[in-house]
Amino acid sequence: MCLVAILAVVGVLVRQFDEFRTSMQYPNSVELSSHENYNQLLSGFRWDATYLSQDDFRDVFSWYSTKYNMGAEDTAIGRCSYVEAIERTQLTLTVIGMHLCDTDEGRHINVTRQTKYGKVFSISAWRDLLRDQF
Repeated sequence: MCLVAILAVVGVLVRQFDEFRTSMQYPNSVELSSHENYNQLLSGFRWDATYLSQDDFRDVFSWYSTKYNMGAEDTAIGRCSYVEAIERTQLTLTVIGMHLCDTDEGRHINVTRQTKYGKVFSISAWRDLLRDQF
């Protein structure tokens, strides 16, 4: 019974990780490359992906900016722009960065999502979280 519960939790986590990763892809784009880094899974994880889209630069920029609440561009160099957003919860810190370049082939989209855990696996963090919830 315990093994079934563990497998169920692992299955849910794997599905959630995949949904997080695929949610970074712009709807009208083709994935050119991607990389996941789970080496430090107990302290965090990182995903990087590159996409190509033929959609208008402003449409792509607006989609990411709206979806991740990125706001105005942080940096612009030539035909490229960079924006990022920071999401904080009680247990995680996530930074999502999007680098968008207008090229002759179309719009190149590079997205990075890095999530770091706080003291998620410490007893005091769980105790504090439970105290705050009840």
